Amino acid sequence: MKWYLEALRRYLDFKSRSTRTEFWMFTLFNLLFYIAAAILDITLGLWDQEFGVGLFTGLYGVFILLPNVSVAVRRLHDVGLTGWLYLLVFVPIAGPFIILGIACVAGKPGTNKYGPNPKEVQQEEDEGSISV
Repeated sequence: MKWYLEALRRYLDFKSRSTRTEFWMFTLFNLLFYIAAAILDITLGLWDQEFGVGLFTGLYGVFILLPNVSVAVRRLHDVGLTGWLYLLVFVPIAGPFIILGIACVAGKPGTNKYGPNPKEVQQEEDEGSISV
């Protein structure tokens, strides 16, 4: 849940990097919340079979759109790729799978043009907070 909230907090950050953990935990909680919204829509009779969306799923989809794009762009940056590659999601069938495949690749070690490796920064913070 920590990573989901972190992605929401950084919803306007399209310039830095995000780890695989942040991306995949955000994706997991995003899916769980969407399923909960869909169950709520179906239970309350708000689900529209024709459009495949209900009131709560539609509102949640609008709410989560920008954080979803920003965490994916930061994930592309972590691999060393431009965020503009996220537009591949609009390529039918193959596009989303290409983005998901890239999201599985480990981030580039060290600093790249999008900033320091967030995994290394997190390790430094963790080591600095340990007291003897």
